[in-house]
Amino acid sequence: MDQRLEKTLQHARNRIAAGEAISGWISGSIPARLGNPRSDVDLFLLHDGSDDPPVQQIIDGAVRIDVEYRRPSEIDRLLDGLAGVPDDRTEGLDRVPSLARLDDAARLFNALPVDDGPGRAYVERIQAGEDALRRCRILRATSICASKSEDVRGAQEAGDRRQELEISGRLLLESLEAYLAGCGEYYVGHKWVFAKLRRTAHHEPVLRRLDALLFDVGLEDAETVDARVSLAQQLLAVAFTLGWHRPQAAEWAAQLPVRAGADVRRLDPQWVPIRYGSVVLLEGLDKNVHVQLTPQGLLLWALAAAIPATDLYPVFLKTMSNFSDELPTEGDVEEYISQLVERGLLLPG
Repeated sequence: MDQRLEKTLQHARNRIAAGEAISGWISGSIPARLGNPRSDVDLFLLHDGSDDPPVQQIIDGAVRIDVEYRRPSEIDRLLDGLAGVPDDRTEGLDRVPSLARLDDAARLFNALPVDDGPGRAYVERIQAGEDALRRCRILRATSICASKSEDVRGAQEAGDRRQELEISGRLLLESLEAYLAGCGEYYVGHKWVFAKLRRTAHHEPVLRRLDALLFDVGLEDAETVDARVSLAQQLLAVAFTLGWHRPQAAEWAAQLPVRAGADVRRLDPQWVPIRYGSVVLLEGLDKNVHVQLTPQGLLLWALAAAIPATDLYPVFLKTMSNFSDELPTEGDVEEYISQLVERGLLLPG
């Protein structure tokens, strides 16, 4: 065990033995296997008092430990909040936990219990409810992306190139958070996004695209913003399809060419994927237009922008096994692509 975890575990057990807490867990980037040598450790202790003691920091040699107290009722509310996945569009996303609450939930999901008391039970409870955590994380990331997509459009209309690049970069990183949640990576924060990505299967083609679009760009690169928006749309669509029921979004990455190439379809940038229960939609940026698709249709929409046309049908068949044993013919797929163009979801050509 990491020395920092060992020292934190001893501090926790000492406080429980002294009656200062009833249970607890070690959280943060180190238990989540994301930390670096400078990372501190977060210790959460359960107590049954009326008021939470103040946050404390312990310095034990080279180890920094942040100590926070929580009441069981707070954790119960946190876990109950993960039931806020909407089943219908009329519910909206208001009941989906905030990013701060999802940060707490993800830390608990990755936590190391310090004893066999209530803390362990809470960790086991959230891990048993992983599907709800994953869907809430995807939905919250998507709500942020919808806002960023509007901001990108506004910057483009204003002709503010720097703002276009800044906002579209944030959009792409947040859509990557949705994709990573669809791969089973729930820890919140762009700080760790590439470390999380490198832990997913088949990550190399995704990483190459991100490198090209985030770091190898110039102020006057005309296609960068549109390419970022397109990749963000694809990442969201994959999260809502391959990553919704099981954390298998990386199956999409397994089908990608090593590098992004030509002979792919272009997505209309006005559309943002969203899902309410079994209902999959593309939502227009004005929020007044919604186009309902099947999950298979949404995945095909995303694949069309990533896979060359000559390879699209066999790749789509590979991914179809996630949805149905009934496989479409190549003519069926071509006809559906034509319908996507007619409905304004794919750009002509």
